[in-house]
Amino acid sequence: MRILEPAQEKDYNLVWYLTYMLYAPLYLAGPIVTFNDFVSQVQKQKKISSFSLAFFSIYVFIFCIYM
Repeated sequence: MRILEPAQEKDYNLVWYLTYMLYAPLYLAGPIVTFNDFVSQVQKQKKISSFSLAFFSIYVFIFCIYM
C-alpha cells in the first residue's frame, strides 16, 4: 500500500511540493491524493496510449463544439 510506504527522501523538495500545491484538482475538490501518491504516480512511466491521432482530433473537435 502506497500510504504505508513513504516517498524517497530525494522526492521531498521544493519542486515536488510546488507541483503538488499547484495541482488544479486540489483547488476544486480538496486533497484527493496524498503527496506520496502524487509523487509516485507522476514518476511512474506511463504506457503509450493506444489512441490514434484521428481519434484525438475528433475528440478535440467535439469538445470545442460543445464548449
